Amino acid sequence: MKKTGGGPALPPLTESENLLADAMDGRPLMHGIDGGIDTDGELSSSFIS
Repeated sequence: MKKTGGGPALPPLTESENLLADAMDGRPLMHGIDGGIDTDGELSSSFIS
């Protein structure tokens, strides 16, 4: 079986990195472009010509 990645394993997270990750838990990690169109949602009639 072919594995992805390669190289040595990353070092474990520091205590500060763990605290930051815990504080961000449950928050969105990505934002789209302001004013962009959400392709998962329904289009409003203003976008349909």
